[in-house]
Amino acid sequence: MCQFHLTGALLVAATALAAGPSQAASMDCLHFDAFEGGLAPAGPMREVQRLHNCARRTAQPRPSPRLRDLKWNPTVAASAQSWANQCNWAHPGGHPYGENLAAGSIGYDAPGLVPMWIDEYVHYNYAGNTCAAGQICGHYTQVVWRTTQELGCATNTCSGALPWGGTGQWFYLVCRYSPPGNNGGRPY
Repeated sequence: MCQFHLTGALLVAATALAAGPSQAASMDCLHFDAFEGGLAPAGPMREVQRLHNCARRTAQPRPSPRLRDLKWNPTVAASAQSWANQCNWAHPGGHPYGENLAAGSIGYDAPGLVPMWIDEYVHYNYAGNTCAAGQICGHYTQVVWRTTQELGCATNTCSGALPWGGTGQWFYLVCRYSPPGNNGGRPY
């Protein structure tokens, strides 16, 4: 299952670590306006889209030809919002999309959760198409999946059972991808 959750200090440390490799790998991500059309609405979702496209532009080994930028699709985003609104910490069936889920404690936002998916690249071995023992790589491979062309994400503030145990409020991020990735072979 491609699920991920984090809390407080873990999220802050992971976000700080995620900023380094992407910035060092390429200057392609400095000018968001250069990305190919289909922009998300201004605000947090545009930053989520930028982070996804930065990961695609800095993937290693370098894809040839390069990976196309993911375009924002409002229909895919509406599907993600429908699931986020249910506050169900699980992957549903019955939709035609790839999906990444993330949850964090209140106070975090969508752009703060995305680097955790992207940071999985350190555990992924492209040559062997494997993930290090005990690690998760499926979020990252979905982000950089060559045939995926569109992205739609949504958030919700949820109450009740926390994905990591206990009860309280939590922040939920659902990103969906069209067409879906992680369907056999290497991501690119």
